[in-house]
Amino acid sequence: MSRHGAKIGTSPRLQSLLALLRDEKRHSSMEIIEACNTVNPATTVADLRDNGAEITCEREKAESGATVAYYTMTKGPAV
Repeated sequence: MSRHGAKIGTSPRLQSLLALLRDEKRHSSMEIIEACNTVNPATTVADLRDNGAEITCEREKAESGATVAYYTMTKGPAV
């Protein structure tokens, strides 16, 4: 169980993230913010991991100099 008790079946935020990451492609933190209506994608990803998902995170420098996190789900949770 996650730190906050968020479960996929009752959390629209986690359901949105799961739907986005199901394609097993990389998605930026900004994509997650927009698609899942969350202000902290790292926390939402952590909650989905707590539900059994395996998600990698890669950080890259953008041309602007900002660091961008990209998330890829390699194994979905048992739902």
